Amino acid sequence: MKQKLSGVGLAVVEIVVGLFLLISPDTLTRAVVIIAGIALLVMGVISLIGYFRAEPVGSVLGQGMTKGLMEIAIGLFILIKTGWVVGVFDTVIALAILLLGVSKLGMSIDLMRLKDDGWKPALLDAVVTLVCAVIIVSISASDAIWMVIGISLIVQAVLDVVTAFLSGKKNGDVVVEEHDD
Repeated sequence: MKQKLSGVGLAVVEIVVGLFLLISPDTLTRAVVIIAGIALLVMGVISLIGYFRAEPVGSVLGQGMTKGLMEIAIGLFILIKTGWVVGVFDTVIALAILLLGVSKLGMSIDLMRLKDDGWKPALLDAVVTLVCAVIIVSISASDAIWMVIGISLIVQAVLDVVTAFLSGKKNGDVVVEEHDD
């Protein structure tokens, strides 16, 4: 049940992001990129502090110095080159949606092999995600890409909720359920 609720929570986030992408894609993209840059800077500082506070052997093995400096460098790059990062962001998002579609396809096949009733909506979700990824990759106009990404996020979120509530139902001899202990 906890997994279903977190799936629904993620779906709500996808819907909100999808709506923002439809309303103001440039503002949302720039905000996400800046927040990511700031988050990486903070993570880098935390990694460096952890590196110097830990025992020397543990610090070296954990590579906290390297991680911290890399996070800071990437964070600074993102903040200094925000315009460039925003320019390639739609390509990165398209690739992420394509990989998500492949992952969902694998999950739907797993559910089908387990004779779980949720495989059909999961397969539909995977197909919609893959089609959206192909459309996004094939469109060249940035605003159109964000509109398609926004719509695809909303559609995927609805399908994710349906899949979450239909998976785990009995079909044949196999029942796939999660137990909260």
